[in-house]
Formats: sequence, C-alpha cells, structure tokens
Amino acid sequence: MRTVTIELFQFDELSDAAKVKARDWYREASAGDIDFADSIYEDASEIATRLGVTFKLRTCQTVGGRTFTQPCIWWSGFSSQGDGACFEGSYGAPEVREGKEAWASLSALDRVKEYAPTDEVLHGIAGRLDALQAKCSQRLTAIITHRGNYYHAYTMDVDAELLDADSEAIDIPDDDEKELRECFVAFANWIYRELEEENTYRNTDEYVDDTIRVNEYEFHADGRRDRT
Repeated sequence: MRTVTIELFQFDELSDAAKVKARDWYREASAGDIDFADSIYEDASEIATRLGVTFKLRTCQTVGGRTFTQPCIWWSGFSSQGDGACFEGSYGAPEVREGKEAWASLSALDRVKEYAPTDEVLHGIAGRLDALQAKCSQRLTAIITHRGNYYHAYTMDVDAELLDADSEAIDIPDDDEKELRECFVAFANWIYRELEEENTYRNTDEYVDDTIRVNEYEFHADGRRDRT
C-alpha cells in the first residue's frame, strides 16, 4: 500500500494561468443552471401586472418532489439567431391589490413608472397600451399563446377582442390588433434582454471569482478541479 498526498489550493492561491482554468471549469459546470432566471420572472411578473398582462402559470417540480409555480415565460439563449423569449397569458384590466384600491385606475404608464422609473423601453410599451385602451374605451382584451417549437417574440399568437357596452365581443380593427401584438413583442424582447444581461453578468470574471471563493472550491495547482 502507498499513500499519495495531493495538494489542493484555494482560488486566490492559484497562478493567473491556473485561475483561468478554474474559471473555465466553473462556467462549464454551471452552463445548464437557469436558476438565475427566477429573479427575472419575478420582475417581469410585477411589470406585466402593471401593464395589464396576467401570465399563465405552470406547475414545476424539484428533484426532491416539491412543487411550485412559475409564469409561462418561454425562452432560449444566448447564441443562436432564433433565440429569444415569449410568454402566455391574458390582457385586460389590471388586478386590484390589497391596500391599493386606486391603483387599477391609474394608467399603465403611471403604474410602470412607479416600479421602474428610469426604464424608457417599458415606459414606451405602457404608453402605447394606454393609447390603445383610450381608443377602445378601455374595453380591449386579449389571450396570448405560444405556438411551435421555437421561443422568441414572434412565436406568440394574440387573440384580441373588443367588448361593447354589453360585454359582447366585436371586431377589432386590424391596425389596433397589430399594435397590440407589437406591444407584447416589445415586452417579450425586454424580458429576453433582461435574461441575456443577467446571464452575461454571471459569466463575468468578477462574478465567477466571487462565487468560487464563497463556495470554497479547491483546485490542483494548475487549476484543475478534479481530485484524481
């Protein structure tokens, strides 16, 4: 029998060249991790409600069997031409929240500015929706669904309805339906940009280095992670 001693090093003890290999290991190991999207889903859901959009929910299950719900935001990224995001849900009057009885009477632009005061892209979407609803006497509704096997903004179908005073559906002008669809496309593109930016940040050297340090991963002197 023989005893083999292996020296392992913390990240900051590695040479610059070994740190590069350690970062490569972390990026490859975490490539399939999409937990970073959770914060984007939460943010998008808040904004959606303020725009008058209610995301459809899906039930998910953890490896341990726990179930939870997530909004039906579908996406792929971030290196192919067809990458993007889309969503499913409905559009109409925003829900009234506890303690915010007057909140639903505000314009979509005012509601969005309250949450995202500096995001001009969202302001533009909200303003366009406000203009449409004003033109339609606040009676414009829609169902948004996803079609096909790809996930980007133009894989959404929008079934819009204009309700008359008796809540009966009447035909919506083609230009108005097109404008509504383009508003949802713009919102889906916003969601994708948020996902892309978060993914880019989580692959920066600064973020990777901090994550390796926090988890106290150890490496061989050349930056290899395996211990054999």
